[in-house]
Amino acid sequence: MTHVRAESSTLRNHRGDLAILLKQLRQRERLTQEDLAQIMRERAMTISRWERQSATPRREAAAKVRRLGELEREARGVLAPAEFKEFLCAPHRLLMGLAPMDLLDNDRTFQRVLDLVRGMQASDAV
Repeated sequence: MTHVRAESSTLRNHRGDLAILLKQLRQRERLTQEDLAQIMRERAMTISRWERQSATPRREAAAKVRRLGELEREARGVLAPAEFKEFLCAPHRLLMGLAPMDLLDNDRTFQRVLDLVRGMQASDAV
């Protein structure tokens, strides 16, 4: 019984961490739940449920939320909040014509997006 209780507590903490991350991301980048749903390829109601902690994202979706949070932190110094959504949704020639939001599904393709943002940071520093 103790093992089940500990597992349930861990799940609640995980769910709470993701809810906080989603809310902070939306506030900082001035995104609506609909915007985030488009980026995540989910329904706005699903985003709302995750934020209210009435549902838990699938493992893949939770990983995608974390990647999006990491990307937002990296891009903060390079892109203004109004530019972040446009950057995510627009095809980019250095990503073989794909939009960054299309490459959030796994660590390997996500790394390409991070490299692009870090390259933007380096060119801004010059």
